[in-house]
Amino acid sequence: MSNNIINLELEQIKRERAKAHDDMMWGKPANDIITGISKNDNIRPARAIWEMVQNARDVAKKGGAEILFVRQKDNFIFQHDGIPFDNHTIEALCLQTSSKTRNDIIQIGQYGTGFLTTHKLGLSFELTGTIKLSQNKDYYYCFQNILFDRSPKDKEQMIKNLKELNSEIESWGNSWDQIIDSPNNQTIFRYLHKYPIEQENANEALHSSVHLAPYVLALNKRIKSILFRDVIDNTSDSYIRGNDTLIDTFEDIELICVDIQQCSYHNNTRNDTVIKIYLLRNLTAEPETENGTESNAIVILPIHEDEDGNLQVFLWEPNVPNLFLYLPLLGTENWGFNFILHSPCFTCDNDNRDSLRFVGNGQNNDDQAESNKQLVELSNSMIVRFINRWLTKLKDVKYLAKANFPIKHPNEKLAEYYQQLENYWVKFFESLNLVQVGSGLIMPQRIHILHSELSSAAQNDTNLLDALFYFMTEMYGVESIPVKEDLLYWSETMQDWYPDQPTNRFANIESLVGYIKGMHITKENLDYLYTFDCFLVTSKHEQCFSNHELIPNVDCSLHLREDLVCPEAFNEILVNVMRELIPNEVSRFIHPQFKDLFRFEEFGNAKVKECLANYIGKLRDSQDAMRTSLKKSIILSSTYKCNFLGADNKQ
Repeated sequence: MSNNIINLELEQIKRERAKAHDDMMWGKPANDIITGISKNDNIRPARAIWEMVQNARDVAKKGGAEILFVRQKDNFIFQHDGIPFDNHTIEALCLQTSSKTRNDIIQIGQYGTGFLTTHKLGLSFELTGTIKLSQNKDYYYCFQNILFDRSPKDKEQMIKNLKELNSEIESWGNSWDQIIDSPNNQTIFRYLHKYPIEQENANEALHSSVHLAPYVLALNKRIKSILFRDVIDNTSDSYIRGNDTLIDTFEDIELICVDIQQCSYHNNTRNDTVIKIYLLRNLTAEPETENGTESNAIVILPIHEDEDGNLQVFLWEPNVPNLFLYLPLLGTENWGFNFILHSPCFTCDNDNRDSLRFVGNGQNNDDQAESNKQLVELSNSMIVRFINRWLTKLKDVKYLAKANFPIKHPNEKLAEYYQQLENYWVKFFESLNLVQVGSGLIMPQRIHILHSELSSAAQNDTNLLDALFYFMTEMYGVESIPVKEDLLYWSETMQDWYPDQPTNRFANIESLVGYIKGMHITKENLDYLYTFDCFLVTSKHEQCFSNHELIPNVDCSLHLREDLVCPEAFNEILVNVMRELIPNEVSRFIHPQFKDLFRFEEFGNAKVKECLANYIGKLRDSQDAMRTSLKKSIILSSTYKCNFLGADNKQ
């Protein structure tokens, strides 16, 4: 074999060895990156924001992280002032693997697979920051606009990109004149928009996250501020964490108020305000963190100050998650009640951070599920004790009463757990004075409310709501019905409590119809009846009118649909004459307000003539009968008189 051939063969051997080495060193990271990004399709863009906040939180300096998000036409910027990269964290970012090496609840993530969701904002980003080159000495290297290109779908190309990036990183600090003794204070990720969808995702991510920032700050002392800036829309929203104020201490619970300073700039107008976040903090169990101890259970309460300084309960917006692990678990919106739970000891059910684990697999994570349940139970206990202590000091207490857990979950064990939670809260709320009636507050277990069909129909129909409220107060009494402005709320709330909607608590069409048909209809309630009758027609309940007297005649007497006729526009004099002469026919005349409910049989002039003719005929027959009867009476009388006189003469 010639030397040339030998050299060629040796080169081939080297190439194959290098490729095998690359596959072992870079193949898995490359494949994981490609696979991870491909799973982003069903991930909400907002998840990217909270992955970034998580990153900034994990590397926050003493005093808390200052975080900035900027949306621009061609890129999206994430910036924070945390500690610099080190050799571990920069490699973790390069290979997209977690640099977390200890079980530390204070550090909730660091460049794990979750960070790949940030690529919904751009498959490539430029990184500017500082790396600490030595663990024990202040040796730093500053870098600018280093490209992380995650766009390849081909594994070999991704490996090539990773190797080039790694080679660039390995060159940092190889020359002494590159090394500095203090870091740059800012780390900047600039996500580059190549596709329109990335621009759309950036817009959605930014604007759907702003409203959650106050709660994130309230739960995270490691975050000082978050600023959202939209250069395209010329808007900005900034939030700065202020002081904690102790409001109350009872048993093993603290009631804390956290001030969040908000500055918003919209429509060329600046608005400054202070948002007060009220939370309960458990004091009995405080797990160790690198920053000392922190409460293992915190509840954010749905209360704020009104204009008069009173504490007022409100409903969370539908886009606010009920569960947090320092950051919102997107997917837990409307989880079951009107409180926000956080624990540093929570365990997520999956990598998507969209739910907690409440059911184990029977092997290696049952303890995590049980721990989560215990933390929820502890939080529930804190809420109950707070309500028992503070109920009379709160306004709009009805909003405390939400209980609507996903009891129809396809996982039977999870559905069973949610049913237990539902039962727990319904039992508690039922016996609290939460319902405003005419004379004050009473328990939900004492009230009557609307069936779902009626409450749904009245949602956008104030006239129907007025009518239903009137009939319900007539049926049950004003002290058994929520005030009108609360009727729909309590109807919907208790529909969630009692999905079967028992008729003894819920007024439905059948019960209302049964009551109305026996009512005395007057000018005062005629409009309510008309509104209700119109609802029955539009909701396809026409049969009610054939089975029950629900339509008034001209005298407001209720009749079946088939018993009524629609008269022509007779003048009042004629109607009054007919009322005297043919009252039975006039009693069939439908009330003018109700004539358009259906196509009723017409009662026109011809019918009037016919009825009057019949009346006159009957009258004539009656008169003839009277004459005949009179004649017979006279004859009989005469006969009797003659017989009587004849008898006298014989005597």
